Amino acid sequence: MITRPVHRYKNPGKYTVMLLSRARNGCWDTTTCVVYISEVKSIPVIKPGTYNCGAKVTFYDKSTMTPLPGFSGNPFDSVRFEPQPGTLINNNFWWFGERTTADTALRADAYAIDTAQWNYRKNGTFRVKLVVETAQGCKDTGFTELYISGPRPKIKIISDTVGCAPFTVKVVNLADVEGGKDANDKPTLRTDILWGDGNNQFTKSLAQYDTLTFTYPDSGTFYIFARGDDNDPQSDINGCRIVYYPDTVDGNDAPLKIRVMRSYPVSVSVDPQTVCVDQQFYIHNASDTISYTEFKYSLKSGDYSTLIDTIIKSNVDNHYTRTLPDTGTYQVLLNPTAVAPGLPDCRLADTATIKVVRPYASFTIDSAERNPKFHFNNTSMSASEYTWSAYKLENGTLNLVKTEDKVEADRDWNYDFDKDTGDVVICLEAFTADPAKPICVDKVCDTISYRFVIEFEIYNVFTPDKSGANDVFDIKIKGHTEYDLVIYNRWGNKVFESTDSEKDWDGTNMNDGTDCPAGTYYYVFKYEMLNGEKKTLNGTVTLIRP
Repeated sequence: MITRPVHRYKNPGKYTVMLLSRARNGCWDTTTCVVYISEVKSIPVIKPGTYNCGAKVTFYDKSTMTPLPGFSGNPFDSVRFEPQPGTLINNNFWWFGERTTADTALRADAYAIDTAQWNYRKNGTFRVKLVVETAQGCKDTGFTELYISGPRPKIKIISDTVGCAPFTVKVVNLADVEGGKDANDKPTLRTDILWGDGNNQFTKSLAQYDTLTFTYPDSGTFYIFARGDDNDPQSDINGCRIVYYPDTVDGNDAPLKIRVMRSYPVSVSVDPQTVCVDQQFYIHNASDTISYTEFKYSLKSGDYSTLIDTIIKSNVDNHYTRTLPDTGTYQVLLNPTAVAPGLPDCRLADTATIKVVRPYASFTIDSAERNPKFHFNNTSMSASEYTWSAYKLENGTLNLVKTEDKVEADRDWNYDFDKDTGDVVICLEAFTADPAKPICVDKVCDTISYRFVIEFEIYNVFTPDKSGANDVFDIKIKGHTEYDLVIYNRWGNKVFESTDSEKDWDGTNMNDGTDCPAGTYYYVFKYEMLNGEKKTLNGTVTLIRP
């Protein structure tokens, strides 16, 4: 048996409710009652007019009750525009569409019980809501739309709003994107973005949809604002007043807040910054070793593409040494892997660059066959200073016979055996010479050999007396390729000629046994040596007889 039935009526009107009852003895009885269902219509109305640049707008409550059939109105219920006597119930509640932080009901600046006013600080399109309540507790909600012409600045943070210092934030300018009356409604001629901290404030003007990126170097809580106007306030004072976004006065809008947490310093260095191949260098951690408790050291190639090795160290082991076997540029990356308990997990990183250098010593040899003069072409790379050395190989021992320092502008070298023969070891040392770098050296050696002797000497007297000493006119020459000797007497008559260095003049006419008289004779000697030297000599020789 239902003792307290509930029924929801969908439409207003007069309804008769009947109750049919039966007693235990089977007797029936019927009773009826009349129920009047009220319906209220919330009708918010804006005072006619054009509203610009933030305005104080008047609203009217024109709410009505739906008449009941058979009555001129609703004698059993009504919309009342003042609080119910003895209660805290307000019968109409306004939402003016400007606040975004809370759905707060307001009756601000009411001129009459059915009239409300709101002083708008923003511009654009607003959805105004009115909730009315009757004496019987019936409620209805009505809406109307208000448009106020004027600048509509708006920005949006399109990056994270919480991070570690240094923290970079990016915003986009969305001025006039929302709240316009039509597609061409763009009254915000200029939007300034304001950001900064307690010590420095920065401003930059942006066009619609432009973005701005800026960095907070230190920890703290910061706020970002935009201000918009329809004219440059420096040149025109007749425009709308400047509008700020977000409007945080009285909690109208939630602030655009940036929270930057403290980051603890991370620093890595190498010493020296340039080393030779296989030379030891130090990697030093100068980070905040109280806030960080563990670090990862990563050695990578110069372009970071290749990981060479990784090592993990605690905060009490702050440096180590190593060497590198190959030339090139390398990066040492230091990343904290753990922070002290209770600290924000704000980790920085640092990089140090190490350069490994090595000169490459090399040379080629230029020499003609049987030529005692050798030229060495310096083909070294990555060097700027050189030392050439020549060592004579004698009985298995190298003895230094010549050395010379050279610079890049004059890098080649020469060696002349002259009248010497044998094997000579030529060595080239190539050095790096920049004072900011270490002096790295590379050395290469090669052996040259010369077995030919160049010798030349002419005597001017001989005595053909068959004593066995100085009996012939003999030109001492070795290492030649051409020999042509002609001898004349004082009247110009030829007395001897030879193209063979082993055939000497014996003091007779054409070496036929007929003695030439004592006196002065004249020779013309043409010769060419293995080293390319080619000459013609004119001289005299004295023939002496006892």
